[in-house]
Amino acid sequence: MNSSLRLQAGRLLSLLAVVLLLTCTAQAREKTPDLGQLMEKSGLKSQALGEAGFLVRYETESGPDLDVLVVYWDETKEQILIFTTVVDREPGAEFSHKLLQKAMELNNDHPFAKFVLDPKYGDLDCQTELDLAGLTPKALAWHINWVASVGEKARGIFKDL
Repeated sequence: MNSSLRLQAGRLLSLLAVVLLLTCTAQAREKTPDLGQLMEKSGLKSQALGEAGFLVRYETESGPDLDVLVVYWDETKEQILIFTTVVDREPGAEFSHKLLQKAMELNNDHPFAKFVLDPKYGDLDCQTELDLAGLTPKALAWHINWVASVGEKARGIFKDL
């Protein structure tokens, strides 16, 4: 009889744990901030791109303006991708071995931004991915500025590769 009570108590405890987990997950989703509100409070001058995301343009001394895009990374709108194109070539263009090697080296040097090749479009992007949950406007602005800074410096590095 004792084992029967233990079994029932164990099942009840398991059920309560599942209910608690589902409740916490639902509350976390409710607390995921809206990207538009974060951008508005970030202090950055941005342009809305409809439902897709936002554009932040930086004037540079080294060449053309640098556009940083902030877009939803997944359908749930719980993750965002912040990126800028560093190298823009013709779609299908091949990248040199030196460029690939340099991109890998820079990936080791920058913990919050990575260089990603997209041969289909001929792009080399500097990007970072973030969860919206817990993200503050100040942190969002920091990450956008970081991607812009690393991306602009990388333009000069990749220019002749």
